[in-house]
Amino acid sequence: MKIDSQNNHEAQVAHYLQNLFEAHNIKATISEYAPDRANLVAEIGNPSSDQVLAFAGHLDTVSVGDRDLWTYPPLAAEIHDSKLYGRGSADMKSGLAAMVIAMIELNENVAPLKGRIRFIGTVGEENGAMGSRDLTIDGIADDLSGMVLGEPTSGRVVYAHNGSLNYTVSSTGKSVHSSMPEQGVNALTNLVQFVNAEATLFDDVASSPEVGPLVHSVTIFHSGDQVNSIPGSATLQEHSTHSRIR
Repeated sequence: MKIDSQNNHEAQVAHYLQNLFEAHNIKATISEYAPDRANLVAEIGNPSSDQVLAFAGHLDTVSVGDRDLWTYPPLAAEIHDSKLYGRGSADMKSGLAAMVIAMIELNENVAPLKGRIRFIGTVGEENGAMGSRDLTIDGIADDLSGMVLGEPTSGRVVYAHNGSLNYTVSSTGKSVHSSMPEQGVNALTNLVQFVNAEATLFDDVASSPEVGPLVHSVTIFHSGDQVNSIPGSATLQEHSTHSRIR
């Protein structure tokens, strides 16, 4: 099933998985976050057990970007040389598929489970993690004994993952006509100076033995509205994280 879930539209994925679960006699509940955006929770096992293992993952993907730069269509899920190509193949539709298949096969196993396994599919992990936040507030993780996340880790089972911090930096200058730049203050130039200074700002942050060094990257930059005006404002957005486990 090829579903576009770039940063939104997760409800389509949630409904597809709900139908798949219920076709295999697993009750699955959808909770709406926003129009066309929904979380999904399903559970199997002994309902009286207080031992609960979660299989958790996000239903969204990042944007496909410029489709013309893709070797294969980003939403076609084509297989070439035994590799699946498409947005979300690794992060993290493959993880979701593995967990869903495991749930179905465990539910159909003759031997009953002593505990419970709960599938948690969330919206918006790639841009705010609002699904995980809302389900946590609702108590979905309060009784968990453990959790397995389906994020890609190069085929290795690992016990840690990087955290992240997103922030916005604004520069305010004075806009004037570009014929008299000395009368203005170029907000763009000042923000570029900040970017250059920040390149070494976090060099003294200790590297994590589990997830590596701190990495910060400018990902969005906005300034100016016409070529013959000195920009009076500029903003950037940045993503700081420890490097992914390799």
